[in-house]
Amino acid sequence: MDAADEQQILKEMEGEIVKDLYYDVNGKKGLSYVGVNHMSFKIGGIKIIPESVKVEYDKDTDEYVASVVACNEKYSLTRAGMSVQPKMMDVYDRSPSGQKLDTMHKEYDRFARIKALSKAQRNAIKAVMPEALIAAYLDYFIKLKQGGRTQQPRDEGPIGMKDPRKVDADFKVKDEGHLEKGAVIPPEQDGNQVDPVSFWLGILRENGLTEEEIGYLEMHDLGGYQMEIEPNTFLGDGYNGLWGRMNNIVRAQRGEWVKGSGSKGKGAWKVPY
Repeated sequence: MDAADEQQILKEMEGEIVKDLYYDVNGKKGLSYVGVNHMSFKIGGIKIIPESVKVEYDKDTDEYVASVVACNEKYSLTRAGMSVQPKMMDVYDRSPSGQKLDTMHKEYDRFARIKALSKAQRNAIKAVMPEALIAAYLDYFIKLKQGGRTQQPRDEGPIGMKDPRKVDADFKVKDEGHLEKGAVIPPEQDGNQVDPVSFWLGILRENGLTEEEIGYLEMHDLGGYQMEIEPNTFLGDGYNGLWGRMNNIVRAQRGEWVKGSGSKGKGAWKVPY
């Protein structure tokens, strides 16, 4: 689905009207890049915080790392979204006659930075929309495409039992300089901070980590708006690149891997909250 979203991003840049609001890949359905943006426009009150937008080039991995913060004003909910995009892309070789071959080579992707930023915005916007409402809009878009009669879902706002992902205050920053550097702290209300562990669990889940993968991590509040995320086992190749994916998420949130730290002394990520 990520590759299909990249194609939608490129088509939008070229001025094309993209109509695919959802994907159905091997029976798995989900909102497309355009679908997320369309739903955001329909329900209203969602915005990207301009000062949070960051796109940096990592020369070690040859990737662009983008991060943004979105705010849902109706729910007073703020979440970060990140994306990593390789600078080089795989391109199929072609024969002298122009026929596509099975072999591939690497080429510089001149749109890599834009893809990284667009997907980070998609992730942040989706993270501040209630899951039940996302499911309702997905069903709505499917029925529209099938030509059936259906009614657009309504967002009733934060009434009744709250979605556990919601909080009742916006992100604040320690000072203006922190937001400019991309470091944000969790919502506060009446001086009481949201649990930093819950805050970071939300970030990890929003960026695709499963509960099993999160189970390999230990989190410790260090105070001073700093937290430590430590692997409780060696995250080698058998863990589907978990260390690398974690490192990308952490770096997008302005954290870093510190060798020899943590309770086990093998290393841990130091992250802001």
